Order: sequence, then structure tokens, then C-alpha cells
Amino acid sequence: MQEVAVLTGDIVKSSALPADALTRLFDALEAGVAEIATWPDAPTLLTFSRHRGDGWQLVLGKPAWALRASLFLRAAIRAAGADFETRIGLGLGPADKIDTSHPGAASGPAFDRSGRCLDSLRKSILFGIDSGAKTDAARLLNSVFVMADALSTGWTQRQAEVFSFVLHPDSPSQAEIGNRLAPPISQPSVTAHFLAGNGPALLEALAAVEARDD
Repeated sequence: MQEVAVLTGDIVKSSALPADALTRLFDALEAGVAEIATWPDAPTLLTFSRHRGDGWQLVLGKPAWALRASLFLRAAIRAAGADFETRIGLGLGPADKIDTSHPGAASGPAFDRSGRCLDSLRKSILFGIDSGAKTDAARLLNSVFVMADALSTGWTQRQAEVFSFVLHPDSPSQAEIGNRLAPPISQPSVTAHFLAGNGPALLEALAAVEARDD
């Protein structure tokens, strides 16, 4: 069985969103998944499905990208709506053979862990991860995800737009990011949004997670 990261999510306060807003949120989420598929060295396995009205699931064939993908999807939906938010439970581990034409039919430990992780999230914590291990390293990994959640949960819409570029594995320069926003902003403004959105700490967290070898 292939080792994967499974991201299972649901939309925060979805019942309070008008139908057109929920549609816009999911359009942004799916566009974010499509963008991940274009990243350098993107995994060949990348499936997305929506379920239970406000639920969704992403299977990522590159487990090291679990945190980067979570933060990027938060940026994608927050850029589309200042009040858009999702919880994400991540599961790492093996998965049975996945039919990309029927992503909802897949199963395996990574899927079980992802669902349990989502169900166990406390109200004030929106990201969590379950690697299946009960070690100090596993607890530390979950702490990194929880702290990354806390550092990014307050992003404004404009900060989310900036981080949708910053979180690309080959992020453009801050000057280029400013030019690609609509309307464009100056490089110092990009820097200000990056710092206000806790960019340095988040990039350190990503570097640590993606360098793991256990």
C-alpha cells in the first residue's frame, strides 16, 4: 500500500453561509487543489472529493506536504472570503489502492486516522494530525500543526492572497507577488502582510516538517 497524507475537512459555520457563498468557497478550495497539482515535483496521486454537503477530502501522495497543503488551502479559501474557514484532520500512513475516478471508495489506515483526527479536534483548534504513532516525535509533530493553525487562523483576506504565493514551493519574490495581486501592491506592503501573517515562523515550521525522516 502507498504511503499518503489524507486531509479530511469540514467547513466552519457552513449552515450560516448562503448557498452562493458555500459554492464560492468550494470553488476556491478546488482551485487550490488544482494549483497544488502544478507544484514542482507534485505527487502523481492527488484526489479530491466533496461529501456530506460541507465536507471534503484530499488524498496527497506526498505526505511531507501535509502542512504546506493545509496552509495553502486555508489561504485559498480565505482569499475568496474573509469569513471562510475549514477544519482539517490529517492522517498519515498507508492506503489501499486508490481509484482516482472514485476517490471516495478508498480506505486504509491513513483514511481512518484522518477521520478520527477531525472528529477529535477541540473547538478552538482547527488543524491536527495523526501519524498512527504514540511517540514523543508524533506528539511534537501534532504540536507543530496546532501552532501553525494558531499562527495562520487570523489571516486577513489580503494576507491570505499573499500567502497563496508564499506557500508555493518555488515562491516568487515579494516584488513579483505584489505585481501579481489584483490590484497590485508594493513590495514593502507584501513584506508587511507576510510579517503580520507570521510568515517567518510558518516557513520555519514547514522546513522542519518537510525535513522529517521518521
